[in-house]
Amino acid sequence: MEREEAALEAANKQNTTMAEDLRKAEVVRDSLEGQDQLIGSYSEGHDMRARLEALNLLGKLAALKDARQLWFLPNYAGWKPNLYEGFFGTLLGAALRTREEASIYGLLGDVLKLSHSVLEVGCGTGNYTVPVAHSCARMVAVDASPEMLLYTRGRLDREGLRSVETRLERLPGRLGPERSFDGTLAVGVLNYVQNLEGALRSLTSVLRPGGWTVFNVPARTAEGRIYALAEIANRRRIYLYSVPEIVKLSQRIGLRVEATATAGLSRGGITVVVSATKPHS
Repeated sequence: MEREEAALEAANKQNTTMAEDLRKAEVVRDSLEGQDQLIGSYSEGHDMRARLEALNLLGKLAALKDARQLWFLPNYAGWKPNLYEGFFGTLLGAALRTREEASIYGLLGDVLKLSHSVLEVGCGTGNYTVPVAHSCARMVAVDASPEMLLYTRGRLDREGLRSVETRLERLPGRLGPERSFDGTLAVGVLNYVQNLEGALRSLTSVLRPGGWTVFNVPARTAEGRIYALAEIANRRRIYLYSVPEIVKLSQRIGLRVEATATAGLSRGGITVVVSATKPHS
């Protein structure tokens, strides 16, 4: 009961924030409309009209930047678990999920052991949380969305996996004590993280030497670009990466990339899936 009340309180705070963002957007709109009316009150060629037009152009450029910031939701806000799962019940969603799962489980099969402790970041609706929890000794699942976390908690409890710890966390950030997990998993969460290097460092800092991480990012492909455009309508900003880019970044933070794969409906895929290890030295 206390967990549900905390989740509802967090959701109410998010709704308040979204309402405030909408109010700010309306203020920007009204301000621009007022400037246009003022400019129109002066005749063509009037010196004051020219000055106001110059100022108005600068104002619109600044407002455009503000509008982008107001349109895109914070990573933790606006998630609706039932709608999210509903998409994966469609023909398109089911096909995408099937191909993603084939890549993720193919790489997990090479590294995951029953004795392992695993941290899943961005557990979402628990699509991977439940199967992985059945396949390891200890699991912690974190997400930035209270609604998603509450949904996953319910799935875990129904599966009898009450020992799995769930908690609110965001990337990048401190996810736990250093060297406390054998593996980390991040599927569908790095899509929305602007500071990918910081997020990957958070994922690897909790790994024991020799530990593994499996994660995916949106691919810089035709399919990935279509996905990014579609997510704009959902008020989500997506960051795309090529395979060489993500391999180079992984190596820069000290990971050894063991394997990469793509998942999607095309050869290039909609996401790049990576399996990497943290060297002993």
